[in-house]
Amino acid sequence: MVKTCTDNNNTIDKIKVFVSSTISNLKDLRSSLYERLYGWGLDPIAFEAGSIVINPSKDVIDECIKAASECSIFILIISGKFGNEYKNENISITWKEYRTAKENNAVIIPFIREDVLAIKKFIEEYKNELNEHLTKERLIRTEIIDDARIIEFVEEIQKNSEGYLPYSTIEDLIPKLRNRLQHLFDLPIGKIDYIFDLLRSIIQELKWNIETSDIILGEMTTVHKTAWCFKNSSVNYLVDRGLFLDDDLGLEIDAYTRFITIANNFLLRHGIVGHPDDKKNVIWYAESVKERSMALIKKIEERISRGFILSTIRRQ
Repeated sequence: MVKTCTDNNNTIDKIKVFVSSTISNLKDLRSSLYERLYGWGLDPIAFEAGSIVINPSKDVIDECIKAASECSIFILIISGKFGNEYKNENISITWKEYRTAKENNAVIIPFIREDVLAIKKFIEEYKNELNEHLTKERLIRTEIIDDARIIEFVEEIQKNSEGYLPYSTIEDLIPKLRNRLQHLFDLPIGKIDYIFDLLRSIIQELKWNIETSDIILGEMTTVHKTAWCFKNSSVNYLVDRGLFLDDDLGLEIDAYTRFITIANNFLLRHGIVGHPDDKKNVIWYAESVKERSMALIKKIEERISRGFILSTIRRQ
């Protein structure tokens, strides 16, 4: 039975997904992965995201193991770092989480870094040439792999899991995960990702406008013409498909677009020509664009993080 959780509005059952890996060396990867999982309408569980409820009277690691036992999907990422050992059992915490999820019949989706697999293959090919000077441990201990037990962990995964996925970067991992999930669950992930990327492109333009405002405020001697940009194509695509019709975000994006046009028209006509009023107005426009851009970024990211895309598609 698929284990789910319900959102704050008690309207959408979300599939619980546990992300297991070492943390310190994969912070950026894990952060990007959480964002995608939220956008797909799933419920990612991770310690550093605050989604694991910690009982003060219990061990933090045991609470993480418990969370792994309650997930429907277990995403395992092997990077080459062993991590902390679990209670002197000669396995890592990640390894323990994997075994726990498997024992509780979670769907296991393991990712193994390509260079870790390459080292494992090299060892297998040259195992007959190992001796007291060229040991397995010496071959394994590199900048890529920091503990020989990782190879044993990989062997266990390859033996007991239904297909592992090699990866090198987050850009490489996300499409493979998307394809695997689409085979497992009835989720319109392809459509979700397309809209997700449009929203991300809007955020990039907003960030560019913030940087442009900072440049204008910093220089104040340059004649600027059309300074800020905001392409309507991405916004129009989303609005035409009803994604923002019942949401205040649509109204804010529309107001922002019109404000950018007004701000650019002012700069096109006046720039900074030395008149005190012109300079004052340029400062006001630059500060206003920056403030509005930051607020809009926050609202869009909130929509992405709470499964807004999936819930909107389902209403169509």
